[in-house]
Amino acid sequence: MERLVSLKIGPVWPSITSTSWDGELMYGSFIDRKVGFGIAVDFLWNTNSVDSTLPSRQLLTIRDESHYMLPVMGFIVFDPIPNTIVHPMLKFEIGYNSLIYNYNSLIADTTPSRNGYYYGLIIKLGLDGLYNIGEQTAVFAGLEYQWADTRNAADNLGRFYRRDMSGIGLRMGFRFLL
Repeated sequence: MERLVSLKIGPVWPSITSTSWDGELMYGSFIDRKVGFGIAVDFLWNTNSVDSTLPSRQLLTIRDESHYMLPVMGFIVFDPIPNTIVHPMLKFEIGYNSLIYNYNSLIADTTPSRNGYYYGLIIKLGLDGLYNIGEQTAVFAGLEYQWADTRNAADNLGRFYRRDMSGIGLRMGFRFLL
């Protein structure tokens, strides 16, 4: 059994916001270089600002919105032909998703504040193309889709608010076998 360490980064396009960036660290074990399993820690971030210039040429931020997502997941990977120089690898991840959402606006807003902590289940499915650059090291690029519908705790009226962070993403990175 070999140890697996994978580092990846890439853009993601969640349904509720604009382009976000996603970085991930995976650590686990490989059985016969074909099936791997372990734990993954992911960090997704997105910040958006709307600025305006006043007549005095001073820059004013009218709206500021940010998402910081930290899921912790278990994963399983399947690498059907690991000994070829270029080969595919299928990945499945599932786990607990934490999201911090912040929204500030200078414009009067009548909707209740939805800032705060959101949580929920996250599932990711991905397909990577790996290029072996050595016996124990590979670079990869791929495509993944994440299902991540999060919600916050109920407010004093019993309402939940949702932030749907589901979307498609591109990924690239390095995989090491130790």
